[in-house]
Amino acid sequence: MLDSGITKQFRDKEDGTEHIIWFNFKGDLVTSFKSFVEQTSTNEGVKVIADCKFLMVSREKCYQLAEKYREVETFFREMLEIYLIQSEERMFFLQALTAKEKYAYLHKNMPHFIQELPQKELAKFLGITRETLSRIRKYTF
Repeated sequence: MLDSGITKQFRDKEDGTEHIIWFNFKGDLVTSFKSFVEQTSTNEGVKVIADCKFLMVSREKCYQLAEKYREVETFFREMLEIYLIQSEERMFFLQALTAKEKYAYLHKNMPHFIQELPQKELAKFLGITRETLSRIRKYTF
């Protein structure tokens, strides 16, 4: 879990370019759930965008604590529920909206993305150039 800083989760495309899946901020859980649950390697990577402090707990320790303390088990279940809800939102966001609509959505629902992310990363996430992002910002708000 991030105590401070920003990370991005990504996958590399076959052409070598990076596809940004999401960004993580203070209080977010950063993991590949597939890798965590199945104990397999993942195609997903994490890069630090702004200096981070984080709490890291191994899978084994998580399961030990969950067995011993009901509160920990409840915490992990609630984190998974939040992750699933966010995943549904991400799929809609990434698949159904234009770059301009994505920017407007972020502006309304997640202003910290716009305020805290470097423009280069935000543009890459939206699938546009920095110049196009500047035009969207200029003419949208």
